[in-house]
Amino acid sequence: MQQSIDTWDTPALRHVRLGRLSRPLTDAIDRFLGRYAHQIESLVLNEYGSFSWPFLNISSGFWAQFTALRLLGLNGSTLKNERWSGWSVMPPPTHPCRYLLCRFYIPRENELAEVGRVVDDIRARWTWNDDVRLIVGHGRTGQYYVVKNVRGDQSIANMEKTVGILPEL
Repeated sequence: MQQSIDTWDTPALRHVRLGRLSRPLTDAIDRFLGRYAHQIESLVLNEYGSFSWPFLNISSGFWAQFTALRLLGLNGSTLKNERWSGWSVMPPPTHPCRYLLCRFYIPRENELAEVGRVVDDIRARWTWNDDVRLIVGHGRTGQYYVVKNVRGDQSIANMEKTVGILPEL
């Protein structure tokens, strides 16, 4: 017998990675996440290609609901999408969120240059508080770059390469 996601009991849930979901699952996922939102520390939504409709927008109550969230991860295509509401729905300065993860395909031969282009694309739209750092990376390789100051002109010089998103999560 297959259980519905609505009936899952996961009291220790802290880290969630979702992706490649079909439209009928979206409501069930929303209810499931809503039930555990107060304890989730990292939420990575891996939208599937151009079908980013399930995770395209962030509601005005998102940050009030996800009170423990320290890392939010989205595909680069969402962060660059002009219709994405996330740039106008910022975490308040007192919120514990400190990292926005931008997942992107980065070719190894031009890795640093590609990361610089991604940061440049996002920099113009960056409206989050200064305490939120940008992480750019390719999840398959486990290579990530933490950008210490996304608003600064020297973003490449201010990057720190890590293996794994963040050691503390």
